[in-house]
Amino acid sequence: SFQGLDDCLLMAQKMSTADDKDGERRVQSIVDRVAQVQSLIKTILLIHKKDDRKRILSLKIVKRAMFSPFSLMPKDDFQKNTPGRSTATRELLAQGTNLSESSMSNDPSADSLTTSPKTSWLVHMLRTEYKPINKIAVDYLELLSNLTVIDYILDEGVSPTPADFDSFHQSQKQIFSEVE
Repeated sequence: SFQGLDDCLLMAQKMSTADDKDGERRVQSIVDRVAQVQSLIKTILLIHKKDDRKRILSLKIVKRAMFSPFSLMPKDDFQKNTPGRSTATRELLAQGTNLSESSMSNDPSADSLTTSPKTSWLVHMLRTEYKPINKIAVDYLELLSNLTVIDYILDEGVSPTPADFDSFHQSQKQIFSEVE
């Protein structure tokens, strides 16, 4: 569950000691692996029940995954750049993704949610003429804009460091550049 991953992130961060500063690297590795689950954030955004969607989006692992470049990566780039996957696995994922996206709904606007190379799924959601999907994408950008460094760091009882601010702003800038 996502809640278990939140606990895992905190544990990875706390494993960092004065001699071993790998805690943040461990955290980012976990976050990037979660963000590499194709269409994870898009799927969360498409959860019909708004309360369930808000609850999931409030979890630390999801907030951090939202700032990972993998969360918006076009599926063609993702399949080329995902470490540890064989060519055969990538091809199977591509076939499965194409099937699942084309059958996502009976709504004619669902075709506008499929991604083309070099364009993220979020850009397609923003461009669609189907208003409910467009609104979800705009709400997502608003959510990203309203997140603070406190949302980005894991341990809410700790004051953010200058490195936390730098990392947060760099991640935020990188994500927003994807939709420009």
